[in-house]
Amino acid sequence: MNEIIKLIDDGLVSFENFNNLEIRNYDFSKIEFENIEFRNCIFNNCKFNKAYFYQTEFYNCDLSNSDFKDSYFKNVKIISSKAVGTNLYDSIFKNFYIDDSVFKFSNFSTSLFEGSKLENTDFSESIFSNCKFKKSKIKEVNLKRAEIFKAKLTNLDFSDSNIEQLRISEDLSEFKGSKINSFQAVELISLLGIKVI
Repeated sequence: MNEIIKLIDDGLVSFENFNNLEIRNYDFSKIEFENIEFRNCIFNNCKFNKAYFYQTEFYNCDLSNSDFKDSYFKNVKIISSKAVGTNLYDSIFKNFYIDDSVFKFSNFSTSLFEGSKLENTDFSESIFSNCKFKKSKIKEVNLKRAEIFKAKLTNLDFSDSNIEQLRISEDLSEFKGSKINSFQAVELISLLGIKVI
């Protein structure tokens, strides 16, 4: 752990590669991470409130139960990682990429995704309420039992994703302008009390 702590200079860590770090219950709030690569690192129950991540990559990391509330992510990749129960409330994600990861039970409420791509990732039972997606894409994600109440999902293509048992508005307004497949349409229509025969 001391390896990264020693490198924090005036709230900034930059141009470093970290391998096999294991940090628990540490407060990284308001720290800026620029041009960083994390591989096989564990950050459990850590605080990253109002942290800034730029040109940062996480590979095979565990961020579970950490708090990233009000954080900013730009040109960030999270690959083959685990972030179960992570709080990302009111964060900004620009040119953000997640692939082959697990974000079950995570909270993205009131966050903004811009120019981002989320694919092959498990977001089941996570919260995306009041999120905005601009020029972003999703592909083969699991949103089973996720809450997307009042999220703006215009232009997102859900046709290859799992959207079973979503928690959404009664009028299905979240899906206005988005794309779904015929099987998904039947399930969503059933939420309106309509039976397809």
